[in-house]
Amino acid sequence: MKTKLCKLLMVSVVAIFAVGFTGCTKEYYTEEYITEEYYEGAFVLREYYQPTSSDWTWDPDLRCFVYYEAIPELTQKIYDDGAMTATVFVDPGTSDEVQHILPFVHTYEVPVTGGGTAIYTETISCTFKPGGVWFTIQASDLVEDPAVLFDYDFKIAIFWDE
Repeated sequence: MKTKLCKLLMVSVVAIFAVGFTGCTKEYYTEEYITEEYYEGAFVLREYYQPTSSDWTWDPDLRCFVYYEAIPELTQKIYDDGAMTATVFVDPGTSDEVQHILPFVHTYEVPVTGGGTAIYTETISCTFKPGGVWFTIQASDLVEDPAVLFDYDFKIAIFWDE
């Protein structure tokens, strides 16, 4: 009886291990998902814009400088279902070059006639609509001052899938 019980126990252990080890496969669903789902159908549009100081126009209603760039690829469907982002390059072409995501808010100290300094804040932002992008520069005092305009480097990226 003892021998039969030991044999039955041994056969049960071997059967459990056999079923356990044969149930393991080397299918990595994560890799299959990434290669077949994640990358297929994803699109990215990158555009670079370099408006000069003379390309900006003053909008008296918004009280800021505006620069428009048409983007025919930005359809209503991509606008509704995709994602858009924009950056401004600061110190482009130098070793100090960085990109800032818009809106970019920066505060300056500017010299005032007669001595002293004044605090001045500038906000650079953008607005996407189907068909284009508007870049805006707005001063904290909301006054039209073309002296604050420079040559800018912008990059936009639009992501979508179909």
